[in-house]
Amino acid sequence: MKSPSMFKMQKARSSLILDQPFFGSLALKTKLIEDEMLYIPNPEQRTMWTDGVSIGYCPAFVDSLPIDQLKGVLCHEVMHLANAHQCRRGERDPQRWNIAADYAVNSIIEASNDAEREKAKRDSKYTAIIVPLPPERLFNSAFTNMEAEAIYNLIPEPPQGPGPGKGNGAGNGPGKQEPNLGDPGKCGEVRDLPGKDGQAASESDKAQNAQDWKIATQQAAQAAKMAGKLPGNLARYVDELLEPVVDWREALRQFIDRTARNDYTWKRPNPRYFSRGLILPSLYNQEMPPLVVAVDTSGSITKDDLQQFASEIDDILNQYPTNVTVIYCDTKVQHVEEFTAETRPIRLDAKGGGGTRFSPVWKWIEENAEETPCAVVYLADLACSDYGNEPEYPTLWVNTGKYQASPPPFGEVVRLKPGH
Repeated sequence: MKSPSMFKMQKARSSLILDQPFFGSLALKTKLIEDEMLYIPNPEQRTMWTDGVSIGYCPAFVDSLPIDQLKGVLCHEVMHLANAHQCRRGERDPQRWNIAADYAVNSIIEASNDAEREKAKRDSKYTAIIVPLPPERLFNSAFTNMEAEAIYNLIPEPPQGPGPGKGNGAGNGPGKQEPNLGDPGKCGEVRDLPGKDGQAASESDKAQNAQDWKIATQQAAQAAKMAGKLPGNLARYVDELLEPVVDWREALRQFIDRTARNDYTWKRPNPRYFSRGLILPSLYNQEMPPLVVAVDTSGSITKDDLQQFASEIDDILNQYPTNVTVIYCDTKVQHVEEFTAETRPIRLDAKGGGGTRFSPVWKWIEENAEETPCAVVYLADLACSDYGNEPEYPTLWVNTGKYQASPPPFGEVVRLKPGH
């Protein structure tokens, strides 16, 4: 027999299918699980969570919400999945990541609500599609159109309360090293994608889960559009999700920010945020391991690509006290160069030509690098199947955009847009 809270959850999900099919279609792809969340000391913080597979909920929380706000919380949770927040935390603090991801999701939902209200004002016959969130929801207009990673760097570390302590946020109950402050925004947590047998999910598992939710989001948007119930704001969001309109330079900097062992200092304010009227600390690091930059020299990388890329690597050396090893590779490693802040400016001149293999780069690092790199940034067209085994350090693939390639089996991808 269904519990009252399970019945209410299913009712809210069914209502979304009729009223807001974009969110409803996504909600149907998760399994509903009752979870008392007793590991969270404060009962008021026991709300809801999702991990890319299930949506778990505290019955007392569900019972306390009006049905429209419960629908809003469900929308909030599935937007975490559409954004693959369950796959992107990395080594970040789970509480702080959850807060940053909440700000990112809620800004999308609130922007959609604002657009719907404006449309209803212009057309008296139009009924706005509003997603009501609990009044405690985390929202800051300054974070509009910002990714969770960028927001994470701008918000303070949350205080540590009683409980089991910080962990990976991947468990489902007591003793699983859950975030101990629960859900300050009362909209539900996002947890890491679970792996097999209680282990952390592999990078390939995360990449597959993120891709599955991207496809599900596209399908949900198409279904809502056919029903005439896809707000314009969400239509643009889905378009950007499928073909991200990102500043690859900013994506590169964010990648370095979160892979480096770093801290912040107020002695040198970060100039990147002056235009927004924000005075924020800049990164300060005396122990950043070397950065490896690999360049595909099979002939598909143009001089313009190299010039754009070199200027950004030059800027990284200006900001971070590290060394950069540049590896030129086609079917084998053809040439290696070392750069430091003292040898700037960087100029890249591709050595080699012919076929493409990525695995020789990992082998060269294993056999020749004196220190494990903080990360590898690989400039390539991704028209290759020989990726080799996943390395133990983070990888960012900078796709030159010449080919519509399949996603790599590991690492993150950003598209290099020539001329931008």
